[in-house]
Amino acid sequence: MPTLEASGTTATLVINTETDLTTLTVNKTLQLFLNNFNLVNGDTVEVRTYYKVLSASTERLYSVVTYANAQGEIIASSDPLMSDISTRYTLKQTLGTGRTFEWKILSP
Repeated sequence: MPTLEASGTTATLVINTETDLTTLTVNKTLQLFLNNFNLVNGDTVEVRTYYKVLSASTERLYSVVTYANAQGEIIASSDPLMSDISTRYTLKQTLGTGRTFEWKILSP
């Protein structure tokens, strides 16, 4: 059974402003699930993942995945990511009207 590590619903996103979802400091494999139901044609949102390689290192951008327009597959998921120090997930809506998003992060 997977374990729920974090979840929530964002406030309405502000265009071109990065919004933190959560920072997890667990020794687990993590996977983000995002409900893109509210996206319509003309909207674009970026899912950003930040990662620390060493405990004394600086958090760095690991990946950016972009979703645009109305989605045929409404639920999006990140690739599983092994984390032992710190992983942070954010959303940044770059185009359209600010939307809300439901999200959760699971570990196996």
